[in-house]
Amino acid sequence: MQTDSRGPKTAKPNISLWVALMDNPIMGTSLQEIFLALNCPAPSYTGLQRNGGKVGPRMVEMVKEDLRRERTYLKDTLENCGYPRLTPIPVEGDGRYNNPLYWSRDRNPFQPATQSTYTISENVTSDKKIIGVTAKNKLCRKRTKGSRCPEHPGKCSASLTMDAPIGCEHLATEEICHDFLTDREPTLISHMTTDGDSAAFRGVQKAMREHGQTVEALRDTRHLAQSQKKAADNANLARTCSPGGPPLTGRPQKENFHFATDAIVECYSGRCGGTCTEHSLVCSGLPTDCWPKEYLPPNSRTLNPTLEDEETIRRLVDFRFSRSTITTTRYGTNTQKSEALHRGYSKSNPKNVTCAVSFEPQIYSAIHRMNHGPGKSTVLKCAALGAPLPEDTRVTRQLERKQEIYITDKKRKKSSVYRTRRRAFVKEKFEMYFQKKTGTEAGYSKGMSDPPIPKSVTRNKCEHSYNKQQK
Repeated sequence: MQTDSRGPKTAKPNISLWVALMDNPIMGTSLQEIFLALNCPAPSYTGLQRNGGKVGPRMVEMVKEDLRRERTYLKDTLENCGYPRLTPIPVEGDGRYNNPLYWSRDRNPFQPATQSTYTISENVTSDKKIIGVTAKNKLCRKRTKGSRCPEHPGKCSASLTMDAPIGCEHLATEEICHDFLTDREPTLISHMTTDGDSAAFRGVQKAMREHGQTVEALRDTRHLAQSQKKAADNANLARTCSPGGPPLTGRPQKENFHFATDAIVECYSGRCGGTCTEHSLVCSGLPTDCWPKEYLPPNSRTLNPTLEDEETIRRLVDFRFSRSTITTTRYGTNTQKSEALHRGYSKSNPKNVTCAVSFEPQIYSAIHRMNHGPGKSTVLKCAALGAPLPEDTRVTRQLERKQEIYITDKKRKKSSVYRTRRRAFVKEKFEMYFQKKTGTEAGYSKGMSDPPIPKSVTRNKCEHSYNKQQK
């Protein structure tokens, strides 16, 4: 590896070694244990750290350039489909933290998270590749007493001060969008899909407004459904009523959803008829052609709601079928790809392992692997860092085979056969539960052995906050 410093250069095998280490949760100490268990002399820990300090920054710059190429490829795709190259694109985004954001009381007066990653993926192609990322770090091994990161002299791995809020996702998205706008051909955003507890849209809106672009916020259908389930669980329904809601099929008009609310209540109450025939999206309302509710157990397919229960069910259904919600979910987008990327980050950077210096290179290495696949990514990274792998060797053939297995498995999980099999397995588990009446009690409850707390001291149940509330 060619560097500006004096002395011997890093050998190619050492570069290739760190290409692999950046993609795995082990570091120098674990590598030494592997060598010693194989009865091989272990490399020096200091030498490993020095080589990692050289490879890491090069890895980050290489992946940043690769993300610019991905954004250029998106413009080529739009042009091939007959759209202008500067057509605004829809994206999705989500943040990842090594610790929860809410207040940790006696452990840390600030937000407990010390490392964060915000990722933006495109929603133009079926691959949904990563096109932008920002990684923030509060950890530094060289900070001395009385100094502040990242202002102290010498190298500092921290990019935020310890008292800076790390959960401000709108600042992260604004930084990513400024990177988009500095491309040779600016990348504009038309729609941004986020989960319900994120302020990331404000950062995208602010950055794009400076360029004259209007951005529309879309709601994540998966998180919205989870919020609806939570509201249904907390609803005060009579014991004789079992809450639920029918799945919707097709792409009906937005105006029809408002009338479908009454049809859902009537259908669940066993009063299928004119309301279902006229407004229901899944039930014809006829005795011989009504919705069978096959996914429900036989004894729960018809509810016995009171008038108050019917009004509660109607409000729960309106939670999803209101006009504003239908407008912001009309494309059916979600952040499931971002959630999958977070699991991919955990392969290179597990949350229980805190790496101050190698955090950013590990994140960017994982991005390259998830965008290109494990086999192709290894070849490209070794070539870009100055340690190319020889062509047509046993190693390259194994990497090609690894890439083929990755692509085949990816296609298999997207197939209708695989999804049908998974749904059938879930249905089988529920049928087994209702037949055997399996108990769900875990034998554990919080504070089960502690003395009871007086009811006057307990607080009302409410959603947690992501920061310390000012009194």
